[in-house]
Amino acid sequence: MDLRRKVEQELERLQGELEEIDRRCKELEERSRRLRERRDELNGKVKELISEAKSLKESRDKLNEKIREIKSNIEVDRKKLDELEKERQKILGELERTPLKFGGKVGVRELEKRIRKLDWMIQTTPLSLDEERVVISKIKELKRESLTLKKVERLKKRLEELDLESKALSKVNRLRRDEIGRLAEESRGFHEKLLSISTKISGLKDEADEAHKRFVEVLTKVKDLRKKRAEIREKIRGLKAQLRSIDEEERKKREQRILENLRISAFKKLEKGEKLSWEEFKALGEVGEFT
Repeated sequence: MDLRRKVEQELERLQGELEEIDRRCKELEERSRRLRERRDELNGKVKELISEAKSLKESRDKLNEKIREIKSNIEVDRKKLDELEKERQKILGELERTPLKFGGKVGVRELEKRIRKLDWMIQTTPLSLDEERVVISKIKELKRESLTLKKVERLKKRLEELDLESKALSKVNRLRRDEIGRLAEESRGFHEKLLSISTKISGLKDEADEAHKRFVEVLTKVKDLRKKRAEIREKIRGLKAQLRSIDEEERKKREQRILENLRISAFKKLEKGEKLSWEEFKALGEVGEFT
């Protein structure tokens, strides 16, 4: 097998290989495009879920802040209730230490009526000194009882006020605790949604990472194929240059054979004394026969 045939066969082989690489590159480039689109689609979904999670977290945090605020108000009122109870116990103790002569059966008005009656007796009725002393002592006793009874009534009234205030605060706190329960349930709902979204985000990220990994792997293969394609193209250019060189060499050999045949023909004609053609004449001139 001559050199030309070998070069042509190698050139044909490389061109076939180049076509296969081009086909493979297009196939891999299309696959990389789909992987890139899939990766970007997944990352887009992740961004959407992250935005949704952020909104849910803000809503949950607002609820939790509201719960903390309500708990703080409950604690303030609990301390207030403790203070009211302390005041109540203090009043009860004071009532226990304040005995009433008539056991609380005689009211202030009745006592004041008796005092006025005794005062009138002193002013209008002749009394002996001893009798007057007894009446005055009785008046003082009734006045003390009246003052004590007024104090007891004032303390009992305060007890009623404390009882009403305590009941009102307790009712408010019960409503607050109910509100906390409702808000806590709503907050748990947000939290469960966040957990669900977090799981979805994790899954989508894994899928996106896998798509990106495969995308990079395909790009690496494309890069390697492009490099190999460039090497083959360079070899093809070298083989084509070699063919041109072979063609040039063969052309020169053909021209040399033609020239040699023309010289032989010219010599024969000269020997016979025949006329030379222009080509024969030139052929003899190129080899210096007429110099």
